[in-house]
Amino acid sequence: FALFMMMFAAITPLLMTGSYAERVKWKSFVIITIGFEVLVYYPVAHWIWGQGWLATKFGAQDFAGGIVIHTTAGVGSLVIAIRMGPRKDFNQYHGEVPPSNLPLAALGAAMLWMGWFGFNAGSALSAGPIATSAVVSTQIAACVSGTVWLVISWIKGKPSLVAIINGCIAGLAGITPASGYVSSQWTILIGFILGIGSYGSVWLLKHKLRIDDALDVSSVHGVTGIIGSLCIGFFSEHRLNPSASDGLIHGKAQLLVVQIMAVAVVAAYTAIITLLLVFFVEKTVGLKIREDEEETGLDLKEHREFAYHELWLDSFSDYYDAVIKGESLRFTKRTINADVDDRYA
Repeated sequence: FALFMMMFAAITPLLMTGSYAERVKWKSFVIITIGFEVLVYYPVAHWIWGQGWLATKFGAQDFAGGIVIHTTAGVGSLVIAIRMGPRKDFNQYHGEVPPSNLPLAALGAAMLWMGWFGFNAGSALSAGPIATSAVVSTQIAACVSGTVWLVISWIKGKPSLVAIINGCIAGLAGITPASGYVSSQWTILIGFILGIGSYGSVWLLKHKLRIDDALDVSSVHGVTGIIGSLCIGFFSEHRLNPSASDGLIHGKAQLLVVQIMAVAVVAAYTAIITLLLVFFVEKTVGLKIREDEEETGLDLKEHREFAYHELWLDSFSDYYDAVIKGESLRFTKRTINADVDDRYA
């Protein structure tokens, strides 16, 4: 049980990194990750899962982490993304920078999907009807939400694999808090709401408000986690899970009020603590890397490593030597791309 709960604790602050990947200093990354874990995740997990005040006094429900994990990570990522501002080439790609390796992204999404069955069903803490219901709801929500994203991307232009990946993960994240409380029939509707809500959130935050959340953590995890947590207040059934209360659809409105209050409290608390944490980092070690370092990438600058080592050594040995020696660099991706053009012209 302790190892299972440690997995939840480890993944929560790391979800945020998709918002600011390759844009913060390594020291800043470590401080933010540990600080968020201790100051945000631990208290919220206790409030809801550890017989804390939200659970015992008000009866807030969160089966597998919609509030504890996805709401906190989503709000935290949004706060940091706003504070950091957009990347240099944000307008060039309208915020949608092309993926480095789409097949690997698809493979990673498939592995994540497979693991999510353990994530949700395991929260029943035993094999039985609740775990089975959670598995089925997880699959349905992911498929429906992924289909919504596929259809919207198709209507807007071309059917997109990136859209399918984001849509499926949005469905997985959104059904997480409700997976052990709702029936499969209501899950279909929830999956549809999650798909529409997450796609609309990306459009609003990234394309209208120009908030550069690189991997849309605030929308794909945060907004969906909030939607799923609120859906508990509508569709939860005591008949399916003896530990659950009935929601509004089944004649009781109290749970919906409790879920709204729990989401609001956790979101506000997370935003305040994250903002204070960012201010602390800015005043001590600094938050953002330089623009030229952002273009070059942190693998080499911060860690002196390459994702594609032989390619770099064959083509840019002078650049590599300069970094190893700690010399001041003013290389940019444009400089490197021009070098590639010259070599292979």
